[in-house]
Amino acid sequence: MLYKTIFQSHIILLRLILVYFSDTEFVYSVNRDHSYILSWNGQRHFKRSVVTFSGSDSSRPQDRYKICIQAKQWILLVAGITIKYYTGTGTSANYKKSMNGNSGDNLKEWCTEESEFLHVELTTPNKYYSQGLVHLHVRAVRTSHYQNFKETVVVAIIGMVAYLILIAIVWVLRRQKHIHRSSYGNKSTAQKMGNDKIIFIETYESDINVYME
Repeated sequence: MLYKTIFQSHIILLRLILVYFSDTEFVYSVNRDHSYILSWNGQRHFKRSVVTFSGSDSSRPQDRYKICIQAKQWILLVAGITIKYYTGTGTSANYKKSMNGNSGDNLKEWCTEESEFLHVELTTPNKYYSQGLVHLHVRAVRTSHYQNFKETVVVAIIGMVAYLILIAIVWVLRRQKHIHRSSYGNKSTAQKMGNDKIIFIETYESDINVYME
């Protein structure tokens, strides 16, 4: 079942969040549970709008991410529309890349370095400029994972249980093989010797009894 929740200008659809270039008042956290579609289709925005993303997870603050962005739809009907990427740490941001026109390179995914934030800047000739459609998919790739004490204990217990099960399986297989071999020790064999003498040999585990006729 598909659940949709509408809150202000954000649409949450199975943890894929739609954000517009007019939503510049927040820093959006990107992680394994939250990805975004950054969209512009001519709706009102500032002439220069910047939306910021940060790779972070409040439930796992020590995990590290890099942010990857890719244009899923890119249609510009007029000139003068540009999207730029800036990355950085702390308060400093450095220019990285520009996209304009309808080049096929605009559809390639691009990623920041680990722990860098991402500014996505849209520049148009005016606030109302509907001659275009842009959808950018923003996702996070976890580059390092901090395992807390509770997770370590759980993993250790699971590993120990799996090891004990493996030992039990090996023991059962060896036991069955031993029983199978022992079943041959209770059989009697007869061999005919010279002068019609028959020797019967009966074996019971390690004891051997010989009867002569």
